[in-house]
Amino acid sequence: MAPAGVLLTVVSKVLQLVGRDAVVQPISNVVPEPPAWLRPSWAEYLLGISDEMLADAERRGLRHVLQKGVGSSCEAQAPSCLQEVVHFLHQLESALIPPPSEPPPHLRIPAFRIKQKKAEQVTTFIQALRTHFSRGTASTGFRRVVDVGAGLGALTRCFQKELGLPCLGLEVDPAKVETARHLSVKFGQDDVEFSVCDVTQPEALAAKLRPGDLVVGLHPCGSLGEHIVAAIASMAALG
Repeated sequence: MAPAGVLLTVVSKVLQLVGRDAVVQPISNVVPEPPAWLRPSWAEYLLGISDEMLADAERRGLRHVLQKGVGSSCEAQAPSCLQEVVHFLHQLESALIPPPSEPPPHLRIPAFRIKQKKAEQVTTFIQALRTHFSRGTASTGFRRVVDVGAGLGALTRCFQKELGLPCLGLEVDPAKVETARHLSVKFGQDDVEFSVCDVTQPEALAAKLRPGDLVVGLHPCGSLGEHIVAAIASMAALG
């Protein structure tokens, strides 16, 4: 893994190219129009990408499209600064995210309600947590995992089993929460809790959190990621 100073330098370069407004401004309320912080040349290029190239970008990532040098309907080169951003993001991804590995056998058991692809994602997620976050009972390290948008709790239970820490799954659907609780009892996992929470309300999510929590979301769809950040930011402001 690259030293923290090197990674921070790369992040700084990305922020300089993208603009800091891109970090603090939500995008859920501007789609399908380009957000205000997006450079016009970037928007023109990205909106001109052909359907074939767009499908390729969805499948393999935008980096692969930009590496081809051609991709928009007018066969224009991608702006050099956009290529730089994608290059730096690839550096960060390579440094922070471990390569995929085969899920352990207990994650492939059908009764655990995880399909093969999901199991691979969960395994990679857990590896990243072990690599980049310290666990502890003192003032440093996280002491509980909070899974936002837990659904039926498969990921929450995997965190508890693999990390050996208390876990809290938050879900807006009461029926799913009840099912998740039932499954935790079925699998004998006493250190897993589930609670109903509308995480679109930052104050509701913040009320569920406490110091030492590591808040995660495997697929924070739509504006969910923005709500998570807002809740954590509100806690930091209070602290």
